[in-house]
Amino acid sequence: PDRGGHDGDRQVPLTPQGRLDDRIRLLRDRLNRELGRDVFLNVYGYLKEQRWGAEPDVGLEVGGEAFGDGGLDTEAEMQRELSRMLGGRDVTKYQRVVEHLLFMENSVGAL
Repeated sequence: PDRGGHDGDRQVPLTPQGRLDDRIRLLRDRLNRELGRDVFLNVYGYLKEQRWGAEPDVGLEVGGEAFGDGGLDTEAEMQRELSRMLGGRDVTKYQRVVEHLLFMENSVGAL
């Protein structure tokens, strides 16, 4: 049986990686459309920095001695900053969606 999908004239293998890449692309497109490119990139960059930090190789464990150092915002500060960036849009919704995007990208090594 044919286990591939078709994208125009080229065959696209239906692998978990391929499907995840498609989901990432679709989610990015949706966020760009709903928020606008500039707002999306600002929220994305901010959450990426807050959740993964500027230096992902530091290897700090959540709750470890150094947790909270390095200029990361508290959850309350993050909510205020996201609210400012999103200008009245649903902060909880967009925070979850962008964090999900970041998680998927991290899963495929795109971060």
